[in-house]
Formats: sequence, C-alpha cells, structure tokens
Amino acid sequence: MQRSWPIFASSRLVRAILPTLAGLAIVTSWADIQAFAADKTFNVSLVSEIDPLPFSSNLYYGDIWVDGNYAYLGTDVNGGGVSIFDASDPANPTFIRNPANPSGAVTMPTYNGDQMEDMEVYNGIGYFGSDVSTSSGTGVDIVDLSDPTNPTMISRINGANGGHNKVHTLSYSEGFLYTADNATDVIKIFDVSDPGIPQLKWSVDLGLPSGQASHEVVVKNGKMYVASKNNSFSGDDATSFNTGTTAIYDVSNVGASAPTRLKLWATGARSHTSMVSADGNLLVVAQERPNGNVVLYDISMIDQANDPDTPILLSTLNRTNVGIDAHSPHHPHLHGDMLVLSWYEAGVTIFNIADPTNPVLTGAYDTFTGTSTSYNGNWGNFVQLNSEGILQNVFLSDRTRGLMVVDVSAAASTGDFNQDNIVDGADFLAWQRNFGVASNATLAMGDGNRDKKVGSPDLDVWQFQFGESGAHHAISAVPEASSALLAAFGVTFVSTRTRRRR
Repeated sequence: MQRSWPIFASSRLVRAILPTLAGLAIVTSWADIQAFAADKTFNVSLVSEIDPLPFSSNLYYGDIWVDGNYAYLGTDVNGGGVSIFDASDPANPTFIRNPANPSGAVTMPTYNGDQMEDMEVYNGIGYFGSDVSTSSGTGVDIVDLSDPTNPTMISRINGANGGHNKVHTLSYSEGFLYTADNATDVIKIFDVSDPGIPQLKWSVDLGLPSGQASHEVVVKNGKMYVASKNNSFSGDDATSFNTGTTAIYDVSNVGASAPTRLKLWATGARSHTSMVSADGNLLVVAQERPNGNVVLYDISMIDQANDPDTPILLSTLNRTNVGIDAHSPHHPHLHGDMLVLSWYEAGVTIFNIADPTNPVLTGAYDTFTGTSTSYNGNWGNFVQLNSEGILQNVFLSDRTRGLMVVDVSAAASTGDFNQDNIVDGADFLAWQRNFGVASNATLAMGDGNRDKKVGSPDLDVWQFQFGESGAHHAISAVPEASSALLAAFGVTFVSTRTRRRR
C-alpha cells in the first residue's frame, strides 16, 4: 500500500479519543512491544523447525529459497551442499535430500562439495552459487529441479567459460543471470535462456575504490542494484566511498546493450545488500558490520532530468533506535508496506514502512538465545503470502538451527480495512459496525490482524497506523458525539500519557 510521506506520524489525539468513541477499553499490543526488550519476540510465532544436517562445529547454514512446494536451504561451509524440503505444509516441512550429503555427514564431497551460500530457483531451474575459492572454480551450478527429489546438473558457470570461480551472490531476471564474487568489483552477466549453454554477455567493471568489492547484486524491473563494501573496514563511516557504496545500472535492454550506470554513492561502511521496492522508489541498504545500520533512501528521482546527486536519505534503523540486542543486520526484503529483515542474532524483524521516514517495528522472532556478539542466528528469509497477498509465513535460515518457518501475519496487520490506501474514519466505521464478530471475519469487516474476528486488537492496529494528516477526516467521519461524551474525552485526553513508539 503506497501513500504520500509522511502519513503515519503518531496521533495522540486519536489514541486518546478512540477508547471513548468505541465505548470499550482498548487491548493494545504495546505491552508486547515493551516485552520485546526482554525476549526479542512479539507478534511472530514459530510454525515449524527442522535441522536436516546435525549441527557440528564446521556446519553453518546459508540462504533460503522457496519455489512452489519446495524449499532449498544452502550451507556456509565447504561440502555442505543444498538441502531440499517438501514445504507444501509449512507446519510440517519434510526433508527430502541433500545431494552433497546423502548420509547427513558434512564430509561427503559429491554434488560439488561446495559452500552453497546463495541461490535462486525459478520454474524448476536452480541457480546455486558456490562461495568456495578454488583455482578450478565451482562458480554457479545450474540444476534441473523439475523433480526436486532427483536434481540433475545441467551446466556450470565458472572461470572456464568467462564467469567467476567463486560466486557470493547472484540474481536471475528474464533469462539473464547476474553474479558477484565479493572479491572484485566486476559483475558477470550471463545469458541463461538456454540453461545448458550459458553464455557470457557482459562483464561490468563498477570502478570502485581500491579494496572495495561487489557484495550483493539484485535485479528488478530493468535495473541492477549492487551493494559493495571494503571487507577490511569495520568502523562507522557513512560518507566515504572507500568503505561502502551502492551502484544502480540500467539493464532494461541487457540483451543488446551494455548496462549503463545511473548512480553510484556512499551508502555506509560495509554496505551488504541494497534491496529495492516493487515500484522502484525506495531502496533499503543493510550494513553488515558490528552495530551496522539499515538505511532507507528515496530513489524515485533516479534517471530523471532533476535527478539529485545523492538519493534522499529518509531514515536510519540501528540496534539503538529499534531497541534490540543485535550485532549486525543482513538481508532486507520488501513486500508492499512491510520490511522483513534478517538481523543475525536478533532474529527476523518486521517493520511497517508505509511512512519510510518513520519505520515502525511491528514484530520480531529471535532465533538466537545468546547475547549478540557475532554473526550467528538468522541469515536469510523468504516470504510466503496468503491468498490476499498479505504476509503470512517467513521461511528462515538460521545459521545453526536450519530451516524455520514463522507466522508473521500479526506483524503484517493493516488498519486500511476498505483497502482505499487511506487509514481513516471510514475504516473505523467498518470496524465499529462489525465489532464482536467472532468468526469468519474479513479485512473489509475490520479484521486488521487476520484472526477471523473483529475486536479490540483490530482497533489498536487502526490507531497505530492512523496519521495526523488524516486526523480531521477521521474524526469528522465518526458519528457526532454528545456533550457528555466530549467531556469524557476531555478527561481521557488530559490523563493520557504519551506512549513511546519504536
């Protein structure tokens, strides 16, 4: 749901008056948010967990991907391979096999015997990047997964055919595969329209400062986004090109024309991932380092006549202003108004970013029980939507626990009950008309938290998302109050204490 910014600033007036207008006490999730400081988990629940390869000192899990009814879990250790699951029932994922480790042992050298960190799977074809640096090169395996119970190798991209010998991250888009090696500033682009004969199309030299390497490549809607970092730098330098950058390239005609750089700017020390929204207007950059930031930029003016030299900084998230025990952020993913972020030892965190100048933490699930001092915990995540296109489950990869599935529907709640892209009085009236419905409630009836009921928690969702810019319209849309009611409101307003929002 896209809105003008800012629209979700805190409205104390609305928070104060609504309990009286509704004629009931509001059951708020604020206590849950306060409790988050203690246990780092709220509004997200565990659905299932499975560790396919018994943990040992040399086994760590990597990225996660879901394609249809199957989930794929990578490993961050040489010889770990990829574990494949039947995930048709998220509550009971079934381990099918790990071709590299048929016995469950990490020492099996088959199926590349590689450190398969990053992967993408589309239409039964898997692209698996190996982060192992060898002279022979393992690069990218292209695998036929039409029958996931029996994967077969189609081809390989490595130095022998012009590719990287190690691939840290990759991105597939419209018949082309983009690869980064986290060692150089060169992006290799392959035509994989025939997966059996991948052809090098372009080698893009980003022209980065000495010591900086391309880390994560993401391609969406004809643009390539590359986050790069100096792996030897661990400080907090937000402005130097020497420590971390993001580059944006036009690849809309990559089959015929070389990529064209649109923008390159400093995005903070050790910029790890630059993830873009579906409309291409918002960019989220995660800095992988101790006390790293997550930075949100307005990039809507990129490639326009009045394009600013530097995209507009909207907001910055970090362990201090979010209030979490975290060491470093890792992978951000954007879905509509929601930001799903793996934050290593703070687990997965969910933010409502309808107003990206003021992200609101709406849920979290901690997968790591210890104190956050390193890069354990949640590595990656893959979002699963429900039939309404709303966040439902997130498939997580935990560094030591394996595959986990969590329900994030409560964190993805919305107060826009009538889906007109405005959270206002009309939504309140929909909730008011249906208050008390105990089963089979819909979003249009005021079921903002998708629990099939219309109650006080849904009103709290509405309050939490209601903005000052719409306050006049919302209040005027509520039936006229009596003098006694207004007097009661006055007492309520005076006595209301300001509640702190993260």
